[in-house]
Amino acid sequence: MNKQAKRLGRTMLPVFQAVDAKVAAHLANGPHRVSCKAGCAHCCYLMPLTTLAEGTAAAEHVLSDPQARLKLPTLLKRIETQLRTYRDLEFNGEEYARRMVPCALLGGDNRCTVYPARPSTCRYYYVVSDPTLCATGNVEIVAKVNLLKADIAVLVEATRAEERAGLPACLLAPLPMMLYWGFRLLEVGPDGFVDGIRRARGGIYDLIGWQKLAMAHQLKIDRTPSERAAMDEALREAGFAIELTTQELPQE
Repeated sequence: MNKQAKRLGRTMLPVFQAVDAKVAAHLANGPHRVSCKAGCAHCCYLMPLTTLAEGTAAAEHVLSDPQARLKLPTLLKRIETQLRTYRDLEFNGEEYARRMVPCALLGGDNRCTVYPARPSTCRYYYVVSDPTLCATGNVEIVAKVNLLKADIAVLVEATRAEERAGLPACLLAPLPMMLYWGFRLLEVGPDGFVDGIRRARGGIYDLIGWQKLAMAHQLKIDRTPSERAAMDEALREAGFAIELTTQELPQE
């Protein structure tokens, strides 16, 4: 495996730390009263999108724990359950949430098992409305802090890391799918990874098929009109992402 691919997941950790600091300052200085608490896991029954770099970071975190490695077969079965359910529901996020299929990374104590390496879509999901609304699975009635700029910041740096590693870049896919491909990348290296993507076409791990679907929806799946408008604005202001994180990245 080339050096950049081997470091793909670890490259994201200082990015997370840099953006976390900015987000913490924003929340501390703003009017927001975040209602999220440790052990409140309603959002862990949604189907978030993430990047390959972030999925690999989560996979590396799992593999770094000897006890977690022993449970890897069970984790992979949970990933398969998530993706089969999502596909059978024709990628309907609201209906998926009603099925109460837990994230493969959710522990028995309702806490994330890869919390330090969790992806940005989870890190920056801060709710300010009544937590009981989250239990409905209807994201349109849940009020959240608008942190799309933080998500875009991580996306920009993830894309750069993927490009440096010679891997498909700027892909967004369901978290369990990217977690699976993160494990595959760490197991077989970049060449086997790309070959695996080709052979997975048509199945539940079909990353190419997912990208076609996502492009058809302009990467705005399960977002309200106001969130879509905010995402468009954040994308136009991608300079924020570059300024936010580049000084924090490790030198190659």
